[in-house]
Amino acid sequence: TCDTTIEGYEPGEEVALIIPGGLPGVDYLKANEKLRAILMDFHEKKVKKDEGWIGAICAGPTLLADLGILDGKAATVYPSRKVDL
Repeated sequence: TCDTTIEGYEPGEEVALIIPGGLPGVDYLKANEKLRAILMDFHEKKVKKDEGWIGAICAGPTLLADLGILDGKAATVYPSRKVDL
């Protein structure tokens, strides 16, 4: 059960963020500037310091690729979306 909305999200002690897959949902996630900022902040403050990780399934990794988070990394994605990596 969802316990907050993106508008109500405040960073806390979480150690992982998970990006769901599916279309057109991933396209909506890509268009959400607050989510993009949350992911970049988490990546800078936690992932780069080996204190957290970001996971994504199906088409979700394309959002991480758009943000540059996957630069220099291997990733898997739904086959029809590999052109987006």
